[in-house]
Amino acid sequence: MRLLRSGEVRPLNEAKLLLIGQGSVGKTSLIERLIRDKYDKNQPQTDGLNVQTWKVQVNNKYIRLNSRTNANHQHYAPNCCPIPTRYPRRHYH
Repeated sequence: MRLLRSGEVRPLNEAKLLLIGQGSVGKTSLIERLIRDKYDKNQPQTDGLNVQTWKVQVNNKYIRLNSRTNANHQHYAPNCCPIPTRYPRRHYH
Protein backbone atom coordinates (compact mmCIF):
# COMPACT_ATOMS: atom_id res chain seq x y z
CA MET A 1 0.00 0.00 0.00
CA ARG A 2 2.87 2.35 0.75
CA LEU A 3 4.11 2.01 -2.84
CA LEU A 4 0.64 2.76 -4.20
CA ARG A 5 0.37 5.91 -2.08
CA SER A 6 3.84 7.07 -3.15
CA GLY A 7 2.81 7.04 -6.80
CA GLU A 8 5.68 4.75 -7.76
CA VAL A 9 3.30 1.93 -8.63
CA ARG A 10 -0.05 2.20 -10.35
CA PRO A 11 -3.06 0.12 -9.25
CA LEU A 12 -4.00 -2.73 -11.54
CA ASN A 13 -7.64 -1.61 -12.00
CA GLU A 14 -8.66 -5.06 -13.16
CA ALA A 15 -11.11 -7.67 -11.92
CA LYS A 16 -12.27 -11.10 -13.07
CA LEU A 17 -15.79 -12.46 -13.34
CA LEU A 18 -16.14 -16.21 -13.78
CA LEU A 19 -19.49 -17.73 -14.68
CA ILE A 20 -19.68 -21.50 -14.51
CA GLY A 21 -22.65 -23.78 -14.80
CA GLN A 22 -24.45 -26.35 -16.80
CA GLY A 23 -24.49 -26.00 -20.55
CA SER A 24 -27.17 -24.06 -22.46
CA VAL A 25 -28.41 -22.00 -19.52
CA GLY A 26 -27.42 -18.56 -20.87
CA LYS A 27 -24.07 -17.64 -19.31
CA THR A 28 -22.61 -16.23 -22.54
CA SER A 29 -25.92 -14.54 -23.40
CA LEU A 30 -25.92 -12.82 -20.00
CA ILE A 31 -22.42 -11.46 -20.57
CA GLU A 32 -23.34 -10.30 -24.10
CA ARG A 33 -26.36 -8.47 -22.69
CA LEU A 34 -24.32 -6.79 -19.95
CA ILE A 35 -21.38 -5.77 -22.15
CA ARG A 36 -23.01 -4.98 -25.50
CA ASP A 37 -26.73 -4.78 -24.65
CA LYS A 38 -27.35 -7.47 -27.28
CA TYR A 39 -29.33 -10.68 -27.18
CA ASP A 40 -29.12 -13.36 -29.84
CA LYS A 41 -31.67 -16.14 -29.39
CA ASN A 42 -29.55 -18.24 -31.78
CA GLN A 43 -26.33 -17.82 -29.75
CA PRO A 44 -24.35 -21.03 -30.27
CA GLN A 45 -23.40 -23.06 -27.23
CA THR A 46 -19.95 -22.15 -25.89
CA ASP A 47 -17.36 -24.82 -26.44
CA GLY A 48 -14.74 -24.54 -23.70
CA LEU A 49 -13.91 -21.08 -22.38
CA ASN A 50 -15.25 -17.75 -23.61
CA VAL A 51 -13.27 -14.65 -22.49
CA GLN A 52 -14.54 -11.09 -22.97
CA THR A 53 -13.37 -7.74 -21.62
CA TRP A 54 -15.74 -5.16 -20.20
CA LYS A 55 -14.76 -1.60 -19.25
CA VAL A 56 -16.68 -0.59 -16.09
CA GLN A 57 -16.70 2.75 -14.30
CA VAL A 58 -16.35 2.53 -10.52
CA ASN A 59 -15.92 5.66 -8.36
CA ASN A 60 -15.09 7.80 -11.42
CA LYS A 61 -12.34 5.39 -12.50
CA TYR A 62 -12.45 2.75 -15.18
CA ILE A 63 -11.55 -0.83 -14.42
CA ARG A 64 -11.19 -3.72 -16.84
CA LEU A 65 -13.50 -6.61 -16.00
CA ASN A 66 -12.36 -9.83 -17.66
CA SER A 67 -15.38 -12.08 -17.88
CA ARG A 68 -15.06 -15.79 -18.46
CA THR A 69 -17.85 -18.21 -19.16
CA ASN A 70 -17.11 -21.90 -18.98
CA ALA A 71 -19.34 -24.52 -20.53
CA ASN A 72 -19.50 -27.96 -18.98
CA HIS A 73 -17.34 -27.05 -15.99
CA GLN A 74 -17.47 -30.64 -14.71
CA HIS A 75 -15.32 -31.64 -17.69
CA TYR A 76 -12.65 -29.04 -16.90
CA ALA A 77 -12.75 -29.04 -13.09
CA PRO A 78 -14.96 -31.88 -11.82
CA ASN A 79 -14.38 -31.21 -8.13
CA CYS A 80 -14.40 -27.43 -8.34
CA CYS A 81 -17.88 -26.20 -7.63
CA PRO A 82 -20.77 -28.64 -7.55
CA ILE A 83 -23.98 -27.20 -8.92
CA PRO A 84 -27.07 -28.31 -7.02
CA THR A 85 -29.63 -30.11 -9.10
CA ARG A 86 -32.43 -29.30 -6.64
CA TYR A 87 -33.06 -26.17 -4.67
CA PRO A 88 -34.89 -26.17 -1.32
CA ARG A 89 -38.39 -24.79 -1.37
CA ARG A 90 -38.90 -21.63 0.57
CA HIS A 91 -42.22 -20.36 1.74
CA TYR A 92 -42.76 -16.64 1.55
CA HIS A 93 -45.65 -14.99 3.29
